[in-house]
Amino acid sequence: MEEEITIEEETIEEKLSKMLETHPELKKLADFSISEGNIVYELKIEPKKFDVAFEDYFFLKNHPEDENAQFIDKFYEDIYKEVLKWCNESKEYTIDCWQDRYTVQKIADIEQIHYNAMSDEEKKAYDERIYQEKVAAKRAERDNLLESIVDPIIMNPLRWSELSKAEQEQYKSYRKYLLNIPQSESFPDIEIQSFDEFID
Repeated sequence: MEEEITIEEETIEEKLSKMLETHPELKKLADFSISEGNIVYELKIEPKKFDVAFEDYFFLKNHPEDENAQFIDKFYEDIYKEVLKWCNESKEYTIDCWQDRYTVQKIADIEQIHYNAMSDEEKKAYDERIYQEKVAAKRAERDNLLESIVDPIIMNPLRWSELSKAEQEQYKSYRKYLLNIPQSESFPDIEIQSFDEFID
């Protein structure tokens, strides 16, 4: 009679040890332990030092053949949520998704970090785009003042006739000032005066 061979199942401790041996990068992010038969983990790095490649974060999608893929995928998602919560509470940091990585950056620094990494050609295109956005925004601000403050008076014969000569001159001067805004040397980096500020 043949002897029956019993194959022992791998223990949860052995699974954890094997996974961390295969994926040592996980130990840099969190401390792992066993609780009630489950693998649990706790973030051990400072949230501001969080730095994970897209390939790792979407682990299951990129490494479906890995026996630990589903666990690692959830691990990165949980750690990401924990770091994001810290960022939201700090109001100073955020998770920057850029150049195939998730990193924690100061909100005030992100634009400059991205800009510094650009080529000269990319910087030129970026600067031109920002300039055109400023031009459009400043023209819209100017147009709004013309349409809401000046033209309803000047273009309305009844309201116009009710003004004194001095008041009419003020409106005409202010309208001319607004129309000349785009020709200003400092345009579009210019503060547009309100009507009250202009006549004061």
